Amino acid sequence: MVTNNPEPFAQKVAVALPYALPVLGGTIGIFYVNSTANASPVLWIASGALLGGVVARFLVKPLEALAAKQSLDAKSRKGTE
Repeated sequence: MVTNNPEPFAQKVAVALPYALPVLGGTIGIFYVNSTANASPVLWIASGALLGGVVARFLVKPLEALAAKQSLDAKSRKGTE
């Protein structure tokens, strides 16, 4: 459904981060395991994915607040036009 109120960019990023950062962390874990002789794949891949999830959790809250502010600003601007 197409609307006249597009989602703020910060909201789009906040939706994607919880999926993208754990995948990125796991991928970095895979690269680390492949470049090290005796690294445990379970430890490093899982640690990378968990760390990516933690980072995403800390980044999503401020982005959601920013998106809410942008949404309110856009609505207030529409009311004055």
